[in-house]
Parts: sequence; C-alpha cells; structure tokens
Amino acid sequence: MISFKRHAAAIFLPIAAIILIIFWGIPTPSGHSATTQVSAESAFLSDFDKQTLRIGLFYEEEIPTARILALNGEWRVTFQHAPPASQTGPLLSQETSGVIPEGEHLAVQFTPKGILGKLSTGEEFEAGYLRLEISGGEYLDVETSGSNKTHRVYADKLEVTMQAKSLRLVNILSVRSYLLSVVSKTMASSEPEALKAQIAVSRSVAVWARQTRRHALESIDLCDSDHCMEFLGSGEERSLVGLLIDKTANEVLTSHGTPIRPFFHHTCGGRTSSAKDIFGITDTNHLAQEDKIPGKDLENCYHSPAFHWTREFPKEEMI
Repeated sequence: MISFKRHAAAIFLPIAAIILIIFWGIPTPSGHSATTQVSAESAFLSDFDKQTLRIGLFYEEEIPTARILALNGEWRVTFQHAPPASQTGPLLSQETSGVIPEGEHLAVQFTPKGILGKLSTGEEFEAGYLRLEISGGEYLDVETSGSNKTHRVYADKLEVTMQAKSLRLVNILSVRSYLLSVVSKTMASSEPEALKAQIAVSRSVAVWARQTRRHALESIDLCDSDHCMEFLGSGEERSLVGLLIDKTANEVLTSHGTPIRPFFHHTCGGRTSSAKDIFGITDTNHLAQEDKIPGKDLENCYHSPAFHWTREFPKEEMI
C-alpha cells in the first residue's frame, strides 16, 4: 500500500465552515478599487434578522416516510385536508388537529391519496392530507426513511407537504435562528472577528437567495445543502454566536450598494482560485488571491480539518 499526503488544494466552494474571511478590492469600471463593505442601509435589510425563512430539508432526497419526535415541549400538529377528487365528493372540514406530547412521536407517510399520520399514543389520521404544520414546542427530532436515513433536530415550525413521489419537509424559522444554527454548527472558531465575518457572509447568502428567488418554484427560500448553504438543524447553538449576530444585526456584504452572493471555503492551501476558474462565471467579487500570511506560509488554514489529507493506493493500481 502506498500513501500520499499533501496540503489541500484551494477552491471557492460554499461548504462547511470558514476559518478566516479576507475582504479584498473589487475592480471598478474606472480601473480603481472599491472595497466590499458591510452595510445595513437598505430598507429591505433594516429588519432582515426578524424576517422568516423557509428552508427545504433533505434536499433532492425522496422521503416516503418520516418519524417526528417531540424532544422538548408539547407540539401541536394541524392537518389540512386534500380537496375531494371530484366536485361531487364530500366536503371535509378544513383542518384536523392533534397534539404530540413530549417524548412521543408522529409517523407520517406519503400515499397517492395524501399524507397519513399516526401518533405513538395510538391516534390515527387516515383521511389523506395535503399539508401538516407542527409548532409550539422547543425541539423536534426528525428521522427520515430516504436513501440517507438521518436524525436531525429542528426548532420553530415544521411543515410537511407532498411532492411528486415523496414528502417535502420545510423548516420555518427566523433569519436570526437560521444564522445561529448555521454558524454555530459550521464555525468551530471562538474568535469574535472571524465569527462576525462568517455571520455577515451567511446572512448575505440568505439575502441573495431571497432576492433572486432561486427556489421560488419549490415555495422555499433556501435548501439545506451546499447548493445554497449547509443547514444541519438546530440544537447546538452557541451563546457567543447569538451575541455577535445581535451586534452585527442586518449587516451583509455588498458591492456598489448591492448585496452579493459570497462563496467561501474552509481550506485555502495558500491560494484561492477565482470564481471563473471554478464555476466558469465572471465575478469580480471573487478573484484569485494569495492567502498566505507574510513570513508564515500557509498558516491561514493550518487548523482546518482538510488542510492535510491522505489517500492510499493498492500496489496493483500503481503499476
């Protein structure tokens, strides 16, 4: 067996966490340099942290069933009936409701006639529903039966609807709660200025996604994958991150007064590639740049979990 060990290559990707954010100059039509700045002047952004986001969960996975456990607090579940198959079908009341006591769970299943539900307390909801909304407690544990069977914890509200052949799950929460979860989970550093930078970057991604309506057809603002920004749920919030979110409320990265979509990475390898090199797009906000600290070589990313990597090859593959 032959092993190769080397430093990680540097690319711009919206993945995991950022160890250090560096703000650089942006070429302007006049040939001068305008600095990417943090701004909260727009009326749209004046209360952005208080606005609500819809986050699509388990993006691009087919979920035939899910188990939703009330980890903390009592949760109220509201079932919205699917319309009758024909105009002569019986009209049902608009909503049916139930309660998930703390420690109990609700199992939901996709069927052609609608969503079915069953509480671990024995109550069944078999009329075939179009939509469920679950709210009121503190934390839910969601286990899906998709290809990547997963347990994740969520807070605020959970919505369950139907798509072509699957359930669709959406976490409805405030921008502040979203930032608190995303930054707490993806940014291991306790350095306040680095956390402030990551908060501004993450908020900028959310603003960009809302303004461009990239997931409008799916009735969500962002997905939970790297396609938008990785969101692995709640439950590991850090008080320092919450404090810094409040101190940087509504601040985003802008270029010439317009919020940008910032790409970021957790490992620089000493040099960052341009957006054109990686994505094939011309973006003057993301130019190739040396990331070395003068006299200290590659220490910007030395503590990244991907700074060193190893790959092993069987001998027969090397012949």
